[in-house]
Amino acid sequence: MTKISVVLASRNETAMLCMTVLSAVEAIKESGVSGEIVVVENSDEDVHLAAVDCIAGQIKEGTVRVVRLENPSIAKAIHLAHEEAKGEFLFYTDAHTLIGYGTLSALLDFHKRHEGEPIGFVHAPIQWAHRSSATKRTHLNVKRTPLGEWAGAVPVEKESMISWKGMPYMIRKSVWTDIGGLGCCAEHNLGWGVLPYLGMKTWILGYENWAIPDGVVYHFGEWPERVRPHAKYRTYSNSGEKPGLARAVALYVFGGEDGLRQCFENDRLERFFKSPDEVMERVRSVAEEERKMVLQRQVRSFRSLYENPPWNMTPELLSPKYRDLNSELHRDGQVLYGYKGWEQADLAESLYRKYECASALDYGAGKQSLSNEMRRRGIEMADYDPAIPHISSLPNPADLVVCSDVLEHVEPEYFIRVMNHIRSLTGKCLLVRVCLVPCTSKTLPDGSDPHRIVKDQEWWLNALEKGFDVREIHESSDKYLTVSLVPN
Repeated sequence: MTKISVVLASRNETAMLCMTVLSAVEAIKESGVSGEIVVVENSDEDVHLAAVDCIAGQIKEGTVRVVRLENPSIAKAIHLAHEEAKGEFLFYTDAHTLIGYGTLSALLDFHKRHEGEPIGFVHAPIQWAHRSSATKRTHLNVKRTPLGEWAGAVPVEKESMISWKGMPYMIRKSVWTDIGGLGCCAEHNLGWGVLPYLGMKTWILGYENWAIPDGVVYHFGEWPERVRPHAKYRTYSNSGEKPGLARAVALYVFGGEDGLRQCFENDRLERFFKSPDEVMERVRSVAEEERKMVLQRQVRSFRSLYENPPWNMTPELLSPKYRDLNSELHRDGQVLYGYKGWEQADLAESLYRKYECASALDYGAGKQSLSNEMRRRGIEMADYDPAIPHISSLPNPADLVVCSDVLEHVEPEYFIRVMNHIRSLTGKCLLVRVCLVPCTSKTLPDGSDPHRIVKDQEWWLNALEKGFDVREIHESSDKYLTVSLVPN
């Protein structure tokens, strides 16, 4: 079986195509695995002929095959190329990029090391070879849109789980099949905004999307000012659908009508549609079936999609059985459980003032003794604990997040999700205290140890540094590690 299919997409832009194909040939060779190159060349007829001439040699040799549809939109052609790809893994990028040395090897190695885990997309870093004002606006100002970070917006310095992302990516063919590929975006030939939508889709359906620091893809061509006179696709004047429609589809599929209307201005859809009513009329007709499919396949925590748009949501953080066990133990007035938070008040107050924080959160608050003590000191602190009903609602982000004697209680299979959640909530500083040994003072109602993760300091520091940088180790012993960190 072919190990990898490299899919390159092009529409009305040929300048980089030949070089990109050659970089793909070298990348497959360097990876040491069997591979194929699939070029999605969906340009207008005259441009298409010129593009095929550029890679005629590779086509004749059988190194490259071309996918083309008689339709101006590229989305369905990209979908078809993925569907027809023969590789166990699919790697996708644009035809105006170069695949750097070691990129495919690094992505394949990640998949191998995480065999059996729910991996969706694994993204290589993208290096922009230009800095037009549009690029800066689109890729650097990521806070303006709930669709999350675009590739290249944040430097990738270590492996980290992300909610969603665009290209370049590698995905298993079996996962592509399981999620239904581009879905409604392909079926209705929507062009722009498809890839962030696809990244969202894998995440919502329970897969983890990762960014890794190894390898790089180099992006050429300014977008769109300097290209406007030369490339019709790059200005979306002939892409088959109104620009921004696929992004609106994503907002509707995952947030419903309320989510789409809420984000009409924030996501700058007013550039493409006269009113929220106009975009709703267009979107509902193409996206309702996809919305139903996604809702039918949610894990339990996403059943409230109609009430909560996805950018305010998080995956399940603990199993229902484990939640019930912890809740039962908290209700037992004879057991001292989750009552020591107040012991971190001095350090929490010091960090709150050091980092000039305006808000604070106790993550895994237990008996809420820390927030009570902080309020006594004049600092308001919110409480969150998924096992205690009256403080189990998802919290708002805070400048200071305290997570004391909590992480060792997390089920190992949920640890990555919990850390990703904490990372999304932490504004300026995170204070963590973990116990490094089994619990000797109590057991859960089923007789099991409430410390689900028992690891040494090195393991904990490596785990924490996937989303944070260590600023200071405050306590280090055979039993406890206390450390303050900042988001990286």
